[in-house]
Amino acid sequence: MPPQLPSHLEVGLHEKTLKNALNESEDGRLRIHAEQLTRHLRDYIQSTERKVAIRQDYRLNRGLRLKALNNTSSCKDEDRLDATIHKFWRQIGQKDDFLRRTEDAQPIVKFIPCNQVPMYNQGGRGGKKDWGYIDLLGCGFADDPVVIELKILRFNKGGKPRPETPLRAVVEALAYAISLRESWAIFHPQWKLGVGSQRALAKPSGLSLVVLGTTGYWKGVGESSWIEQAEQAMPEFIAAVKAEGFPCHFAEIDAECVSSKNRNWIIKGPAKEISPW
Repeated sequence: MPPQLPSHLEVGLHEKTLKNALNESEDGRLRIHAEQLTRHLRDYIQSTERKVAIRQDYRLNRGLRLKALNNTSSCKDEDRLDATIHKFWRQIGQKDDFLRRTEDAQPIVKFIPCNQVPMYNQGGRGGKKDWGYIDLLGCGFADDPVVIELKILRFNKGGKPRPETPLRAVVEALAYAISLRESWAIFHPQWKLGVGSQRALAKPSGLSLVVLGTTGYWKGVGESSWIEQAEQAMPEFIAAVKAEGFPCHFAEIDAECVSSKNRNWIIKGPAKEISPW
């Protein structure tokens, strides 16, 4: 019997039991899990909606999060990278658009006004259970929020490259986008103020997603069996996600960790859209 994901009728896309299972790729599991998610996607979305933790304050105007850049001991490399990206693209016109489409001039992400956006609610509905932070929240072409899930190359205890699967990254971004959509009445006024937009956006049917990986991350993915293993299943899952109103883009950023002591990142330019499948 093929491995089964946690129940689509009970478990939300944000829950650790599901996300941890999506990191398993042995015995063709990436393909099997992508097929299961596609088949039960509507149920997983509805389970996620029921467990959204609606906040009163999304802390979009806290300014630049310097903690991750100043903390050289306990902070994760990924947190330091997203803080660095936010530092250089946090204002419109500060640099070139962060991410443009490959086929036209319309940007997917103009700039990145926020990073580490909390999605849990400590005192109210949903609690903090398994909800965390959006890595980067970009501003799209129509001033719409774009959920960006950042991934770097990780290593196992033996020093072997072990990146998290792109399937898990898509699911994480999708869960956060669902949460923003369900929290729209409270979130959107704060978003308009945070990005300086005059546009009043009605509650969207969905939001755009970006899985943003470093060059090293995508190299690790390419050297695994994942691309070949999910050659058909992954595009079908992405199409199903888009059909639910959440178009997903994959992008690469050329970033290098240049100091083993301070864990400083050098970013060599804007992100580029790629097509892993």
